[in-house]
Amino acid sequence: MVAGGLAGAAGRGRDAMSAAMAGAAALTRLPGIGPLRHGNYRGNPNLAPRCGARARTTGCPCRAPAMRNGRCRLHGDKCTGPRTADGMARMFAANTTHGRYGAASAAVRAERRNVRIVVARSLVLFAAVRLEKWLPADIAARLRQSTPELSYLKHPSQVAFEAECAAIPYAVRGGGKDGGGWPGQARP
Repeated sequence: MVAGGLAGAAGRGRDAMSAAMAGAAALTRLPGIGPLRHGNYRGNPNLAPRCGARARTTGCPCRAPAMRNGRCRLHGDKCTGPRTADGMARMFAANTTHGRYGAASAAVRAERRNVRIVVARSLVLFAAVRLEKWLPADIAARLRQSTPELSYLKHPSQVAFEAECAAIPYAVRGGGKDGGGWPGQARP
């Protein structure tokens, strides 16, 4: 059977020949019994599938050979993380080294984000005002108005304060003909 497969593959090219030889070799190999260390067989390590994990700085894919999970030994760790409820609780209770992403520093992160946005919008507004005479007429007219894209953001504490004030019901007294008005105010 193997000889017939090799003879038939001779006319179809190199890929068919190598596929037929690989199939013949797979029939004779026993798993875990090979001439190399740990029972591995000889082969071209350059033909192994590659990891492909992208680097943050360069964006280039990792060229290390992949394990069964599709990543290399550096990018495809065997650790699955905590699976049980107790393991998750221990992970949440663990002390972090910097606390940069914890709930306690959420207000500081919001403040820094607000400052960055205000600075960026101020720089864009300054550049637009400086170049106003070269802008098209419709954009220059819109710039003279209050543009919401370039206005200052409300501070997060101000947003919370306004939401709290909106929840408090109050009545506005008017000084109309029907009475009303502030206490101690004389009617005309």
